[in-house]
Amino acid sequence: MNAKGLIILLVVVTALTGIVLYWYNLQIPREVGSMDVGHQDQQGLGATLYDQAGNPVADKVPETNPIKASVSNPFDTYQNPFEN
Repeated sequence: MNAKGLIILLVVVTALTGIVLYWYNLQIPREVGSMDVGHQDQQGLGATLYDQAGNPVADKVPETNPIKASVSNPFDTYQNPFEN
């Protein structure tokens, strides 16, 4: 068999295989589930613990803006022990 005939045979077999697989996938009955994926009726242990824990440092966050800090220069209040 020459190369041209082999290529044609390969293309035909590939096309027939694709058609059979496509037809087979159409024959499989599909179960359509609910589209409401985000809603869950029951919460797991992790969700329950997260809701109970809360944020322990909610009101204890340090000031990060140096301009609003009460003492922006720590050396202003420094007392030299050798100046007496």
